[in-house]
Amino acid sequence: MSMISKTMLLFIFLQFIPNIQGQNTCRFAELFTIDNLVNNRNDAIHRFKMHMCLWEGKFGYGVGYNHGTGITFDGHKIDYTTGDLHDNLQYWTAASKEALHVNILSLYLMDNVYARQFFRNATQDEIVNILEKKIDSYDDFHRRYPGFGGFLPWFAANGSAMNLLNGWESKVPGLDNGQLVWSIKILIETLKNKKLFALADKYQRRIDLMTQTAIPVFYEA
Repeated sequence: MSMISKTMLLFIFLQFIPNIQGQNTCRFAELFTIDNLVNNRNDAIHRFKMHMCLWEGKFGYGVGYNHGTGITFDGHKIDYTTGDLHDNLQYWTAASKEALHVNILSLYLMDNVYARQFFRNATQDEIVNILEKKIDSYDDFHRRYPGFGGFLPWFAANGSAMNLLNGWESKVPGLDNGQLVWSIKILIETLKNKKLFALADKYQRRIDLMTQTAIPVFYEA
């Protein structure tokens, strides 16, 4: 083999090292250079997003939500050296976290490549199952605590149902619920486009409820 051939093989091998490393470490930012962003911007951005969604999905589609209820958690402590989970789950959550979850679920149903990476190419039935559990949890919470008018306070998401947190028995955050309203509106249209009309109707009933109660809940004349 000539020196030129050996040099070319070494160059090809080195070019592939970042991709191999990127599959084994969440510290993927170092795989990108200023030259990538300047000279190959679109490809670099795409690869960065794919890495980000791969690793964010390990939280968001793993320990980041209650698999029994379909409801998000606020977070989970980790060991920054090993990446292992600590025991102390941040079991509370709010409408703002739910809004982000609904958004990424909607993006999956829109066949978004980054959302599919986030959910590890889950099946549509698996995504629909999360959405079914989520709206059932919302409805159960409303049956038990109708005074919130369909809006969500900060609440406890661990266990088999959504439950009240101390200090949030009689108030709801407006900004967080505004985010959730728009997320659900987008979800409804996405579900209709997928011909999932029964599920779309469930979420539409939630919007109708919020519409009816928004003024008495949030407006002080």
